Amino acid sequence: MEETTCTPVGDAERLASLCRLALSDEEKSRLSADLSEMIRFADALLGAETDGIFDGEKIARAVGVVRSDTAAPPFNREKLLAASPSASDGYVAVVRILGEEAAHD
Repeated sequence: MEETTCTPVGDAERLASLCRLALSDEEKSRLSADLSEMIRFADALLGAETDGIFDGEKIARAVGVVRSDTAAPPFNREKLLAASPSASDGYVAVVRILGEEAAHD
């Protein structure tokens, strides 16, 4: 298997390509710096002393911790609407965050 040499800018370009993002040179530079900082942070975590710290992995191996999937009564519509910041015609009103063109994609 051929070994690939990675560079921060090359990693940023590859990540942008995988995400189908078109980035300017300035954005690639910022993303490269951010990626480098994340890797430094992860490396620091790997070197952290963990003796005597609770092993949370044991929780993931616990058996029978998933609740049963049973039907429950629905929420009280009036209470839900009364608790919402904004309601209109019996529905919770939310701010539109996507334009009309996104509705057709």
